[in-house]
Amino acid sequence: MLDWDLKYSADSEGAWRFEQFYAQLYREVFGKGGLGEQVVDVLRTETGAFIDFYHNFDRVLLSEASAWFGTRTREEIFRTAGAAALKSPPKTWGETHQFMMTNIFFNGRLPRFLGFDRGPYVAIGSRATIHQAQLYRSHGRETSFLPSYRFIADLGEDHIHTTLAGSPSDRRFSRWYASNLTDWLQGRYKTLATV
Repeated sequence: MLDWDLKYSADSEGAWRFEQFYAQLYREVFGKGGLGEQVVDVLRTETGAFIDFYHNFDRVLLSEASAWFGTRTREEIFRTAGAAALKSPPKTWGETHQFMMTNIFFNGRLPRFLGFDRGPYVAIGSRATIHQAQLYRSHGRETSFLPSYRFIADLGEDHIHTTLAGSPSDRRFSRWYASNLTDWLQGRYKTLATV
């Protein structure tokens, strides 16, 4: 972890290792601190509770002392979480943080060769990075929190830069279906005049 560049890129082992530590930290503090480890696991993997409100939970994790710590110190909890996280063999962020872009109507029920669904793709970023990327289950279905539309504006220029995940058309057999997907994945933008 000391060599991690703090980026959630596809080839990053540090990002994956940190997220293992972070998950163990939640289990140690909130699981053993009162909610129960199974409840914490469900909240982490089946809801957006820890994703949407992570800053509130982080305040507890970073406190010098908290009622959630019980009789343990923050350092003891961090060491325990770190030891548990190191037990898993290393993986890359890209191996574990992939998503499918499924057609909203068919929701992945059609054979892939028909081209309605695309992927899998790696979701770079995390809940607290500029490029947000969270994958989880909600109400029994896979969901994500990703930037579907990117918009960059320099107020000193007469144009803007945009990119859209997928395309302007939701019609599978339109030539515009998924026409912008490669640009969106690679961070390439269209330049549009504002005047």
